[in-house]
Order: sequence, then structure tokens, then C-alpha cells
Amino acid sequence: MRRTKKQWFPGRAIRGKLILPVMLTLAVCLVINLLLIGRINGTMWNMDQVYGTNVQLEETKRILANLEESIYEYLNVQNQDAFRQYSESTRAFEEIIAQIDDTITDQPTRAIERTFRRLGITYLALADEAVKAKQSYDVETYKKNYEEISRIYGYLISYMEGMDALRFRTNSQNYETLNLYLRYLAFFVTAVLVFAAGSMMLLLYLAIGSITRPLENLAQKAELVSQGNWDIPLEDPPSQDEVGTVTAAFNQMVASINGYVDEIRENLQRELEMKERELAMERRLKDAQLR
Repeated sequence: MRRTKKQWFPGRAIRGKLILPVMLTLAVCLVINLLLIGRINGTMWNMDQVYGTNVQLEETKRILANLEESIYEYLNVQNQDAFRQYSESTRAFEEIIAQIDDTITDQPTRAIERTFRRLGITYLALADEAVKAKQSYDVETYKKNYEEISRIYGYLISYMEGMDALRFRTNSQNYETLNLYLRYLAFFVTAVLVFAAGSMMLLLYLAIGSITRPLENLAQKAELVSQGNWDIPLEDPPSQDEVGTVTAAFNQMVASINGYVDEIRENLQRELEMKERELAMERRLKDAQLR
């Protein structure tokens, strides 16, 4: 009678059974580490963006200070060097303002940037009027415009300081997030290593067990056969690997031996019956002679 048991990793060679758990565990570890690295890279990218905006903000402060200085110098002295510096600073400041997104959003930084952009445009327009008034010797106009320019300049500096503080808070939050991710990474790496080791041991145990258990059963049945016990329960091959091939060959061997033993028994039984008939005939012949 044959019995069938459920086996792990059926239909695979022994080499595949041993390699598959290792590959699966390594694949899981790789995916988890890639996800964590992706989150960390995202945070680092945000920090780089904040750092870049801080650098750009410092450059804007420098250009605006040069522009204010060149306006003051040109309105007081009206020389060519001051006018050239004013023109260069104006072009640089116009490029910075043109890069500011004027889209209305709920982000505090964008709101400050939109206000800064509008003030910057007004600042440049008043500066242009003041310079033209200076060139046409309209003292009253360029003095009035310069007072307004100085007031807007103060607003622009205040807004840039506000953006700088806001960027600093954002950068601090990103640093805290990065630090948290790094702590999580250390924890998860440890957990992943423990999980990987445990999973690999479990999978290897199951894989090796699927190989050794059929061999142990086969060894027990071989021991019974060696003791002359041919009537043993046979099991179907547990898998299609090398162990399954050996099990099928053992089953075929036992079945062949059982068939051979049964044939020998039948032959012996027939010979015994023939001898008994011969003896019976001899007895009858002796009895007939005595009479």
C-alpha cells in the first residue's frame, strides 16, 4: 500500500532546493534596503534643494545690496562707473525676479516669494524713474523716488530674512527627518539581518528536511527489507528530484523482489504438491503388491 505525504519544494532538484531559499531571502533584503535608501535619498534631495535656495538667497542679497549702492552713488555723483554697476546689478536682479514662480499656492514660502517678486518689480521701476530723473536734472522726482526706493529696499531685505528663517526651519526639519531615517535604517538593517538569518535557517531547514526525511524513511524500509520483511508499505516518490528517483527505484526493486519471492513460493508449492502426489501413488502401489 502506498501513501503520499505533502512535501516542500516539490518538483525541484536538490541544488535548486538549497539555492532557492537563499535567493528569496537575499531578494527580500535587497528590496527592503532599496526602499530605505530611496527614502533617504529623497530627504537628501530635499536638503540639497533647501541648501541651493539658501545659496541663491545670499546671492540675491548681494546683488540687491550692490544695486542699492549703485543707485545711491549714481544719484549723488552721476558717474559712468556707478551707472555701469547699476545696469549690471539691474540685469542680474531682473533675472532673479523672472525665475520666481508667481503661481498662487498655500505654501508660506511661495507666498513670501510672490510678495518679494512684486516688490522687486516696483523697486526696479522706481529705480529706473529715479535714474532718468537724475539724467534730466529733476531733483525733486529722483529724491522722492529714492526715498520710496530705500523704503522698499528695507521691505525686500525683511522678506529675504523671513525666507531665510523659513528655509532654515525647513532645513532643520529635513535634518531631523534624515536623522530619524538613519536611526530607522540602523534598526531596520538589524531587523532585516535577524529576519534574513531566521528566514534562511527556516527555509534551509525545510529544504534539507524535504531531502533527508524521505532518505530516512527509505533507510528504515531498507532495514526492514534486509530483515526479510518484504511486505512493507510503499510510498509514492515525494518529489521529482534525485531523492524521488531513488525512492521510485527502491519501490520498483521491492516490488520486483516481492514478485520474484511470490513466484518462488508458487513454484515450491507446485513441486510440493507433485511430490505429495508421487508419494501417494507409491503407497498405493505398495499396498496393491502386498494384497
